[in-house]
Amino acid sequence: PTPTPTTRKKKKESSSSSSFLRRQIILPISDVFVAIRSMNVRQLTLQLLSLTLIVTSALMIWKSLCLYTHSESPVVVVLSGSMEPAFKRGDILFLSLKKIKEEDIEEEERKTRVGEIIVFSIDGREIPIVHRVIKSHFHPFVSPPSSSSSSSSSS
Repeated sequence: PTPTPTTRKKKKESSSSSSFLRRQIILPISDVFVAIRSMNVRQLTLQLLSLTLIVTSALMIWKSLCLYTHSESPVVVVLSGSMEPAFKRGDILFLSLKKIKEEDIEEEERKTRVGEIIVFSIDGREIPIVHRVIKSHFHPFVSPPSSSSSSSSSS
């Protein structure tokens, strides 16, 4: 059987993808291992210590930002274009939340105005959601009078 143009094309694509994989991933990784093997113990220890210092510093900065901003995610990236033109996809936002006491939650909800940018979390999702308020549905809840109070007021 003679190879068809499609089988030739598939072979060419697979060989080009394997050569790309070899050039871009496998060779650099093997170069790293060769460089590590050529280091003496002192150089290797210094490299590992430097890496540990960088990772530890990054974690300390992250936790400090969490404490300072009162937020679990003090830095977020805009994932969609829904906030344009104010925020474009890929923009980095620094969040700072104010502490609200349990008894002041309703009052704070009433202070939210149309046009403000709010951040909220949904249970089960790690990434906070950032949106602009476009319509307020807040209506103060008025409870109906209880039967005991209505009977006492009518007597």
